Amino acid sequence: MDKHLLIKYFRNQCSLDEVEQVLRWFQSEEGKHYLENRLDHDMSRYSQKENLLLSPDIDSHRMLTEIEKATSRSNSKYTKKDRWWLRVAVVLLISTFLAFASYWMVAETSLSAVSEYTQNENPVYHRIAAEDGPQRLITLGDGTTVRLNSSAILEIPENYPIAGRRVRVQGEAYFDVVHNENEPFIVDIDDAVIHVLGTEFNVKENLDLHQVQVAVVDGKVSLSNKEDFNGREVVLTKNTFASLDIKSGIIVMENTAVDNYLSWISGKLQFYDESLRNVSNYLNRLYGVKFHFESSNLSEKYISVEVMDRGLEYVLDIVSQTIGISYQYCGGEVTWMEAG
Repeated sequence: MDKHLLIKYFRNQCSLDEVEQVLRWFQSEEGKHYLENRLDHDMSRYSQKENLLLSPDIDSHRMLTEIEKATSRSNSKYTKKDRWWLRVAVVLLISTFLAFASYWMVAETSLSAVSEYTQNENPVYHRIAAEDGPQRLITLGDGTTVRLNSSAILEIPENYPIAGRRVRVQGEAYFDVVHNENEPFIVDIDDAVIHVLGTEFNVKENLDLHQVQVAVVDGKVSLSNKEDFNGREVVLTKNTFASLDIKSGIIVMENTAVDNYLSWISGKLQFYDESLRNVSNYLNRLYGVKFHFESSNLSEKYISVEVMDRGLEYVLDIVSQTIGISYQYCGGEVTWMEAG
């Protein structure tokens, strides 16, 4: 099921044909599993302090009344074989109510303050940090999701999205941005600015290489340097990677499969018929180390391998064993060498 279609459904934006498509999917095994997990997900979302900030208190009395109405109707309207679908309806009712409450109640309680916040050039930001080790998944008030890598920090306006769809990031994060053609989504990270209309992309502040790196999974984003007063920027589309050198302001862009830049999420790296030079470029960007070749022939060796991302040395071991070479790793630099 297309997740964007599900988002439209829970926001009551689907056509009749799309509604029927979603309801048919809810009756499949996959759909049933999704519904069973959605309620727990939504309830846990509102138990987190930062999400309570983004979404005001839920009118639990109203929600309970609606559920009781749905339950009472079941005694006269539904047969026993329909009872499972009633449970689905209750879950949908709760989930839909939570989704609408998080969006519309924020708008309703903040409309009087729109002019104040839109005129405020320095809104108050709320800081969310991922601890060392575990990742963290955050859902913003407009439905945009942000996955923070270990030790990453996300800063959002306290009245997001009324105060603007502009966030700040330190470290690495994956964004799935809800489309809004009237208000682009903006990410500030170090000296880089990323403008988004609706897309999925990964952004990383690589301090070892003094770079801001962007890998676009789907959609379109623009990347520019805050200090470039000429307004120059690059536009990235699906399967495009770009790096902004923080010191020089130079942006380098290339078309490539971006899956390996998401290895912190998937837990694995995949190389299919890639030269050792290209593999080294990936590892350089992921781990911030420099690579050298004992001979030029080594750089043109080709490799196909899938390896778990368990740290640089583990990956180096697997790569070297796969193509029968050796390596030396010292002082943040790797040298590939012939075996023996």
